[in-house]
Amino acid sequence: MKNVSILFSFVCVFYILFLVGCKPQTKTVNNSIHFDSIQVTKVYYLFNDTAKPGCNIQVSFIYPDSSDDAQPLNTLQNIFVEKMFGSSFRDLSPEQAVEDYCKQYIEEFEEFESPVCYDTIDDDEEDVYEDETGFASYIHLNNKLLFNHNGFVSFIVESLSYQGGAHSSRSIYGYVINLATGDFLREEQFAGNGYKANLSRLLADKIAAANELEKAEDLENLGYNDLSDIGPNDNFTLDEKGITYYFNENEIAGTMVGLTQVFIPYSELNVYIAGNSPIETLLK
Repeated sequence: MKNVSILFSFVCVFYILFLVGCKPQTKTVNNSIHFDSIQVTKVYYLFNDTAKPGCNIQVSFIYPDSSDDAQPLNTLQNIFVEKMFGSSFRDLSPEQAVEDYCKQYIEEFEEFESPVCYDTIDDDEEDVYEDETGFASYIHLNNKLLFNHNGFVSFIVESLSYQGGAHSSRSIYGYVINLATGDFLREEQFAGNGYKANLSRLLADKIAAANELEKAEDLENLGYNDLSDIGPNDNFTLDEKGITYYFNENEIAGTMVGLTQVFIPYSELNVYIAGNSPIETLLK
């Protein structure tokens, strides 16, 4: 009888643990969108002379290749092309956009071949870039697919470039497409009507914590601007864990600080998110 009681207790405990383990979880569902990529590297030297300054262009482009979802493939491709290369390339195919972008970049650099333009290149600057990189101008342009689930496609476009001056320039821009509407996800849709005040403080606190500061006000000692400059900037991505914000060089801090990236988990956004939010299916 005692053994039966022990066995019964064991079964009950096992059953309870089973129910807890089977508690419904947020499920990530793949979108029916597939992607392809194009990689291109082109080099051109003024007057086709490798002893003279040159330009280098590297492009790595990921784009929608097929789609079974509500949004037409052409519309999705146009969005990816425009955010990667600019509005003037929007209606081109991915292949044509890459080709024309590289061609345009080189043609603009070729303008230095005119006597007036070439003479404006500083001799010292020319020597420096021949010694260090061999190029007086370059751009490395790429995008990355970060999320392709639950009716959202999220990606970033990264650029590293030099076109004169003391420093190169780097930027990151994030995008989230809501496939249900064909529009970009907006901040007020996941952080409510008071999103500016709510997110501003949350972002400042996150940046301070990442820099091991006790309070956000101390960020100014690290080269950040006034706290009033830190706030939602519509430059973000999402994934199954949360929202990531990007602040580019000189946006909220001096050049020496560079790019600032801030991740906010959904658990910290839940208090602001309404029940009818488009990202409700992603919340834990």
